[in-house]
Amino acid sequence: MFVQDFADNGQFSGVINKLDYLVELGINAIELTPVMGIEEAENDTWGYLPSHFFSIRSSYGTKNDLKLLVDECHSRKIRVFIDCVFNHTDEECPLAQIDRNYWYYKGKHHPDDPYNWGPELNYDFQDQQLKVEPAVKFISDVVKYWFEEFHLDGIRFDAAKQMDNFEILGKLDRLARSIRSNQPFLSQAEYVPENKDICKENGGPVDVCWSSSFHHWLTGFLTVNKDQMNKHGTLSDLKYSFSSKNFVNYLSCHDNERLLHDIGKKDSDAFIRMETAVIHLFTSVGIPMIWQGEELGVNKDQMNKHGTLSDLKYSFSSKNFVNYLSCHDNERLLHDIGKKDSDAFIRMETAVIHLFTSVGIPMIWQGEELGEDRQIDVLKDKKKHYPMPWNYLQKDFNLRLFNLFQNLIKLRRSNKDLQEGPINFFFEDENNRILAYSRGLNLVIITNFDQKPKLKYIISNLPQQGKWIDYLTNEQVDVDQVNNLTLTLLPFQSRLFIKHI
Repeated sequence: MFVQDFADNGQFSGVINKLDYLVELGINAIELTPVMGIEEAENDTWGYLPSHFFSIRSSYGTKNDLKLLVDECHSRKIRVFIDCVFNHTDEECPLAQIDRNYWYYKGKHHPDDPYNWGPELNYDFQDQQLKVEPAVKFISDVVKYWFEEFHLDGIRFDAAKQMDNFEILGKLDRLARSIRSNQPFLSQAEYVPENKDICKENGGPVDVCWSSSFHHWLTGFLTVNKDQMNKHGTLSDLKYSFSSKNFVNYLSCHDNERLLHDIGKKDSDAFIRMETAVIHLFTSVGIPMIWQGEELGVNKDQMNKHGTLSDLKYSFSSKNFVNYLSCHDNERLLHDIGKKDSDAFIRMETAVIHLFTSVGIPMIWQGEELGEDRQIDVLKDKKKHYPMPWNYLQKDFNLRLFNLFQNLIKLRRSNKDLQEGPINFFFEDENNRILAYSRGLNLVIITNFDQKPKLKYIISNLPQQGKWIDYLTNEQVDVDQVNNLTLTLLPFQSRLFIKHI
């Protein structure tokens, strides 16, 4: 939850005013994006450049406002997690101003890592004279303060891969957990790409890890062939590209989709566009390169870019991961789908069904349940203020989406198989892009990840014979004596069946 956007007034008090909405939706925990003090120049950012670790972000309210928010959440049986940035700080952080070399690595912690957000805290340095590890001691005091003062229920470690220190993560986890020893507690790590070794079950320091692959594979399957024609820069960008002599110029390569695919058609207009591109390729300064098949007009479908059913199976079955469709680090799924019609609803329905029936912890990004689709420009730290579009609930599409989230949250919280049961992938057809799995013996999910409908399609090996009920439509279907089910699936449609008892 990003307080600045979620609350009408951008403050903790505004979040309190919306807690009953969260209860109605069925939410049992919120995770606050960083709320520690930042520099004034960063007020329009997510807050991932902390500067003042023992203070509240001033625009959100006071210390007592946050305490009241936590108390109000707890009174509604909603747990509160906090997102903490302990890898780096703002350049203006007092630690950097007092003695940068004492608290931070002198250069980049990992010189080959392309990501660098600010001075990186040095957990390896020990002050031999004082017999203390300064960064370790400081951040330990930060954790102690926040969990003693605000009675929080869990912690997320941002940029855990860049911290690269399981020992310190474990120490901080144990410290926070000891303070909240009489309450359920959850520790999480952002590690991209996710790494099971960071989870306690595999000997790591935290309970669970955010699953970027869940987002990547599932949304990738559901956003194929999105029109990208308006994404490409200005004439100045073109002039620069055409005049740089030490570059290898290309229209496509193994790292991106072919131009003809992105154009999305093969007609006279497409030929003119391709002709223009090829003329510039061979008349610009620089070395022209073509990607095999480009000269033949190859426009291989984008669907294969986003992996196989095996990738989805991995994403759906990893129990120590936090699963999400969108977060502050990527655009919303509905924005990537690019429309709001019956097809878009089917794709969103499929995504939400998998979010709440997969193994792992489901997480939603504020506004997703409303059908929020505005671009947030995740590539930039600076961003505009995007108040929650509460008026969306007045639209049929968005109200249907809210009800979908509400119904599936209710199912998730009431069904033990979804909370604890195993997952069994009992049917898959890679050629037709059909995948089916069960959670226990009484709940089945069948999905068509293809752009083509499947008529009278036979699914085999269902866990039980007899009558099953579509959870969302109440349609009754029959599984025959050899455990086959014949059904119709629309493009990108997922269906959730519960055994009729």
